[in-house]
Amino acid sequence: MKVYNKNDLIGGINRIWMSVIWIALAVGEKGKTQWICAGLLVVSSIVLIMRAVKKPSAGEQIAALDERNQMIDLKSKSRTYDIMNVLDVVLMMIFIVLGKYWDISAISFVGIGIGIVGVVTSLAQSITYSYYNEI
Repeated sequence: MKVYNKNDLIGGINRIWMSVIWIALAVGEKGKTQWICAGLLVVSSIVLIMRAVKKPSAGEQIAALDERNQMIDLKSKSRTYDIMNVLDVVLMMIFIVLGKYWDISAISFVGIGIGIVGVVTSLAQSITYSYYNEI
């Protein structure tokens, strides 16, 4: 069996592990919601694994190599990154303000942790940007 999409295979395997854990937690529960969620995880993991081993068609391969599609993909990833940075700053401020307002330091620490993630991603972006400007 040849794997054509490793990301889908890894996602499918991760969802299998999540579904096993979810089923183990749902054994003692009386509600059907736990079992429905576990079933959805199992089905989605099977779909991902099937997509990983399915050979892409010639049209899909050409579309993946098309420069216009690659440019659109890069622009959408860049825009997603910009939106993520704005949301990161907003969430950081909300958690810090709520932590100070309710005098709960754990909430403030969550905000500081979110801020650290934002700083690390911005640092990685600036290093990557300076690298590609050198080329």
